[in-house]
Amino acid sequence: TPAQTLNEALQQAAAAVSALGEEFSVAQDDLAAVQKRLEDGRFNLAVLGQFKRGKSTLLNALLGDDLLPTDILPVTAIPTFIHFGSEVGGAVHFIDRPDPVTYAATGESSLATFLNDYVTEAGNPHNRRQVSRVEISHPAPLLQQGVVLIDTPGVGSTLKHNTELAYQILAQCDAALFLLSPDPPITETELDYLQTIKERLPRTFYLLNKVDFLDDQQQVASLQFLAQQLSPLYDSAPQVMPISARKGLQARLSGDAKGWEESGMQVVEQDLIDLFAREKQQALHLSLERRSQDLFTDLDTQLRISLKVLKMPADELQQLLEQLRQSLAALEREKQAAVDLLAGDLKRV
Repeated sequence: TPAQTLNEALQQAAAAVSALGEEFSVAQDDLAAVQKRLEDGRFNLAVLGQFKRGKSTLLNALLGDDLLPTDILPVTAIPTFIHFGSEVGGAVHFIDRPDPVTYAATGESSLATFLNDYVTEAGNPHNRRQVSRVEISHPAPLLQQGVVLIDTPGVGSTLKHNTELAYQILAQCDAALFLLSPDPPITETELDYLQTIKERLPRTFYLLNKVDFLDDQQQVASLQFLAQQLSPLYDSAPQVMPISARKGLQARLSGDAKGWEESGMQVVEQDLIDLFAREKQQALHLSLERRSQDLFTDLDTQLRISLKVLKMPADELQQLLEQLRQSLAALEREKQAAVDLLAGDLKRV
C-alpha cells in the first residue's frame, strides 16, 4: 500500500541518517516524528487565520467547553495541541528544561486560567518562559477518532514571531480550518498565507466568523467578496461557511441544540465528521508524503553543504570561521545595544 511504501522509505532514510552523526540529529528527530504519526494514524487539524479572527473561540465551541484563553490581546507564539483524553488535563513543555508543568482539573481553577500564564502576551510576554508547546487532553467526541486539534497564533498581528510560527506550524498539519471575519475583510497578509497553505495542505475549510454582527444583506456581500478573493487560488471559488463561533459556544455550554444549528457550527461539525470518515487516511498520507519530500530535500541540501565543506582547503575554511566569529560578535553588540535602548525606554515609560 502507499502507506507501507512511505513507511519503508522513511525507515531507509532514518537508517542512513543515523550513520551520519550528531550533525544530523535534528533530521533524525524529524523523520522519527513523521514515522510515528504515520504509525499512530494521528490526524492534525489546525485552526489558522489572522490575529483575532476568533480561532480559540471556534475551538472552544467544537470542544463544547470554555477551555482556551480568548483574550482581546494576541497570544504568544506557542502552538497548542488538543487530543483525546478521558478527562481534561494539560501539560506545558519548555525549550530549556525536560519536565513539563502539568494541570489537572480540580475545580479550584480552570484550564484557561492555568494557560494564561504561559500562552498569552500578558502572562508570558515574547515567550520569556521559553515554552515550546502546550498539550491538552479533552473527552470531546470529535477527538475520539485520532484527531488532534491545533490552536495557532495568528498572522498579521504586531508580534512578528506569531506570524513566523503560523508558517512553521504548517509542517505539522494535515488539514485546516481557515477562519475569516468581516472586520476587516480578507487582507493581503491572509492571501499570502493562504497561498502557502494551498501548497502545503491537501484540505482546507473556509469559515466566515462573526456573521451575527451582520444583517442578511451584509452577510451575502461579505461571502461574495470572499469568493472573488479566493477564486484565483482555485479553479472555482471554494465554499465559505458562515458561522458565529461565539453563539455556537454559548449554545454548546447551555445545551441549546437549536442555537447550535443557527450558529452555523452544526454544518462545520458535520463536514469535519464526514472528512474523518471518508478522507482522513488519504489526506493524512498525502500530507505526510509532502512532509517527507521536504525533509528529503533538506537532507540533500545539508549533505551537499557538508561535502563542500569537507573538500574546502583548510586555510579557506579557517577564514570563513573567522568571518563567522566576527559576525557573531557584531550581532552580540547590536543585541546589547538594543537591550540597553529598551531598558531606557522602559525606565522613561
